[in-house]
Amino acid sequence: ASDRPRPRANPAAAAGGGIRLELIHQPLYYRPGDRLDLTLRLRNLSGAPLRGFELVVGAYDRVESRSALHQVFEGHVGYATSSFPVERTTTVVPDGGAITLHLRQKVDELATLAQSDADGVYPLSVTVFDAAGAVPLDTLYTTAIYYPNSPDPPLGLVPVIPVNTVPELGVDGALVPAPDGTFPLQQAIASGGWLRDLLQAVLSRASPPPEGQHARGPKDRPPRLRAGIAPTPELVDELAHLATGFRRRSGDEVQHAGRDSAVAADARVVLRLLRRVVTTPGVQPILAPYSFADLPTVQRYFPFEQGVGVQLALARQVLRARLGIAAGPRWLLPPASRLDTSTLEALGLAMPGSPAHAFFSGRSLAGPPPPNSGCPAGFGSLACPVKVPTPTGATFTGFRTDTGLQALLADLARPGQDALDVQRFMAETAMIREESPGQAGRVVQVTLPAFWQPSARTIRLLLDDLVTAPWLHTLTPSQGLAYGHAPVVRSPVASLPRGSAPGRSYFAAIGRAQATIESFASMDPPASVLARLRRDELVAQSRAWWIDPELTRQGLRLAEQAGAEARDRMHAVGLVGPPNITLTSRKGRVRVDLVNNAPYPLTVTLGLDSPKLTFRGGRNETTRTVTIKGGGQRSLDFQVAAQASGIFQLYAHVETPDGSVVIAGKALGVRSTNFNQVALALTIGAAAFLVLFYAVRTVRRRVGGRNARGSARPADDPEATG
Repeated sequence: ASDRPRPRANPAAAAGGGIRLELIHQPLYYRPGDRLDLTLRLRNLSGAPLRGFELVVGAYDRVESRSALHQVFEGHVGYATSSFPVERTTTVVPDGGAITLHLRQKVDELATLAQSDADGVYPLSVTVFDAAGAVPLDTLYTTAIYYPNSPDPPLGLVPVIPVNTVPELGVDGALVPAPDGTFPLQQAIASGGWLRDLLQAVLSRASPPPEGQHARGPKDRPPRLRAGIAPTPELVDELAHLATGFRRRSGDEVQHAGRDSAVAADARVVLRLLRRVVTTPGVQPILAPYSFADLPTVQRYFPFEQGVGVQLALARQVLRARLGIAAGPRWLLPPASRLDTSTLEALGLAMPGSPAHAFFSGRSLAGPPPPNSGCPAGFGSLACPVKVPTPTGATFTGFRTDTGLQALLADLARPGQDALDVQRFMAETAMIREESPGQAGRVVQVTLPAFWQPSARTIRLLLDDLVTAPWLHTLTPSQGLAYGHAPVVRSPVASLPRGSAPGRSYFAAIGRAQATIESFASMDPPASVLARLRRDELVAQSRAWWIDPELTRQGLRLAEQAGAEARDRMHAVGLVGPPNITLTSRKGRVRVDLVNNAPYPLTVTLGLDSPKLTFRGGRNETTRTVTIKGGGQRSLDFQVAAQASGIFQLYAHVETPDGSVVIAGKALGVRSTNFNQVALALTIGAAAFLVLFYAVRTVRRRVGGRNARGSARPADDPEATG
């Protein structure tokens, strides 16, 4: 050491930080004599060159609990019980630069491990010092999972893999871009896309090896992945939509892509992969709500038959039609494993044949765990199934997700050091096993993050570790029930808090769209048109829109647009014809003309109302429900009787058959030229009086005229002479 040149001052160290160590690779676990085989990346973000450095590897005493392990993750590990330095280097790392480091030393160089025969988790640290070896610049904490002995029995692990994305299909059947203008699903299914890589990774690790590859017997075969998989049915529908050709919006333009496009071909590849995955032995299909909707929230705001019920019914239908899953899965994956009493009771009472098994979050279960919650030991993790009865008698069995493991998976889904996050997750599973290492039949359950889009390297690393970890035995959910001990009885909470769900106004908008669509449904439109509108309303319920405010606004627009389209389609029916009607007698016919501008038949109810008309057959004859062919017109005749002469109004209105929406209305002028009986009698009487009056007058005048002519001849009058 005295022969070395004196190192120059380290500006990076003087700058007070900016040197970062990142884990690139680490073996899952170690046995005696193994090499550390650590691959690190050293980044210089200090603002000055790093002129030389030294690395020191340290080991610490075996951790005894999960809480102590969490302290390791936070850097609270105390003093290293053994360590060794890696030779100093004068390598210069420029500002903004990075170099890769490989540590090949054997674990036996760490006395803490070399002198131990205890299985378990040992904290490791790698510290980078300045060139003088005096100033620590950064420390990376990881774990050495150390198994000098074969861990038996292993811990059962039930991994569940949601397959989910943010919906992209708009109300008009065209794809809508994400807020950043991209189409993430098309990127996900392309070669090298995360969704295709995820399915390929699951398939390759779950499929049995080719026939004859392992001739020495089943003991020599590598372990296979056992897991549950929950493809979101709405995503399956979108893949099927892409596979046959599609339209997508780009600004104000709509672009068309046919079946022969690259995107359509990618969609068909991914659909085939998905069908192979869900039918692979060892992979169990799990039912998820159609649009991955939060079930307690949907149950709170909508009737079961318009919310949770239709979400699950449509999900079964899609899985059967698109993926060939004949029987409906009996396992239910509620998003975020959220279930409460009202949702479970609705499932148990309103859905014969509903899922009998489910996954529960810790917050879904009431009260503290029972004394034997460690299952079967009276301490430690809840490593057993649960039985959840409801007050109405429905009972569900399943698993309570492990909160600590879920938190570590959530960290893995965030940008960061994936290799380190995977190592920490695997160390946590090892600690659960070491809580009660001699107990058989212990099972824990984890669900991968719902909207995680892992890189190919990360998902392969995680699945490989799950399969090859000697302390783990992966299981499907049904295998986990059979493998584990008797379920622990837990009660569901009465209701779950809203959490990250949008406010009431968001769901009120969905409710309005839902009511409009159901009114339109009463007009008997084509099933395909109605299914798409209902699908849009269900998709607006998805948790996918809760990720950020912009997506929430996009989900709200989807609901509003679905309702607006239903209203527009209703108003394809209207009233036509002249605005005035003339009745030439007391009784007559009123004709009203209806037109349907839609290209398909629609059923409506026409109603008439007038205070001065009576309708033959009474008030029931004022309404009629009729079907009008697409692009056609229909005339309806009503037999009426006028109650008065003159001009008065007749109001015609067209409604949906359920009577909830007035589609069109028109005021018609009715002119009645008939007279009523009283007026007729008065007129006839007056006419008769006039005729009689003038007749009598004429007679009198004639008599009077004759008398006047007689008085003009006095000689003939006898009295005149005398």
